[in-house]
Amino acid sequence: MIETFTFKKFTGEKLENVEQYVKEYCKEHGNIDVMVGTDSQGRGARTIFSTIVAMYDRGDGEHGHGAHCIFCRWNTRRYKKSEIYDRMIAETQASIDVAQALRESGIKIKYIDLDINPNKDEGSNVAYTTAKGWVESCGFEARYKTFGPLITTLADWVVKH
Repeated sequence: MIETFTFKKFTGEKLENVEQYVKEYCKEHGNIDVMVGTDSQGRGARTIFSTIVAMYDRGDGEHGHGAHCIFCRWNTRRYKKSEIYDRMIAETQASIDVAQALRESGIKIKYIDLDINPNKDEGSNVAYTTAKGWVESCGFEARYKTFGPLITTLADWVVKH
């Protein structure tokens, strides 16, 4: 997956080797937590996806120093409203693919941020148990909407802009 999509900085600069970029960033800055998240949104006849890799600087432990983020954006056929489960699983798959590629390059992933709500009254909940279990079975920690997911909030912004 990671070779399939073009990752960029928010300046627009394309990254040729995402794994190497993240490794070097972590080495240069130290005390970094790497997190991954994906969001999607229907627009016209397409569904737009974005995956974010955030490198959060923990700082001195008491106060963090923000995150440096990179992203990729792509689109597919439009998922129907009735296909919310499939779309949530596609988001999960994208995040897992990126996280696994980074981990295989020796990068520790702090967590995968899921844009899925554990509240049974929310539409995305249909995929909650499956997505959370899948992420955890791959050896990653899963975060979801009730934890104020930073990464999928940014992914949502990328999808919309």
